[in-house]
Amino acid sequence: MVIISARWCYFFSLFTGFHKTAKAVTVFPFIFVRSKDEIIPWIITHERIHIRQQIELLLIGAVLLYIIETLYSLLVLRLPWYEAYLWNSNEQESYRNQNNPDYLKNRKPFSQFHYLMNKRKFTHKDGAVTYSD
Repeated sequence: MVIISARWCYFFSLFTGFHKTAKAVTVFPFIFVRSKDEIIPWIITHERIHIRQQIELLLIGAVLLYIIETLYSLLVLRLPWYEAYLWNSNEQESYRNQNNPDYLKNRKPFSQFHYLMNKRKFTHKDGAVTYSD
């Protein structure tokens, strides 16, 4: 269910550190978008991938994995905050497949774990993902 609420999107994105730039945030079973203009197919696909991840890991597992990977990225790899965010397996899967509208139809269960070891450095802008490696 998509909920248009700048306030809730801001609140939930505080936990990721991107409260000023987040266009959408997923907290199972809801997708909070900042405005009606942010209901773009690639954003919705990206957030639906997160919903599937949260269902498979029973939400708390997804949160724990996010925290563990973020701490590892920040403390061991010494990545800047934004790169640590993109290094998380849940973001890797979501960004790398957000432009494939059929991805969730063909996605295998627990596919997120494939991205734990298969990480790629990338940047994104307006739905386009550009790989650096």
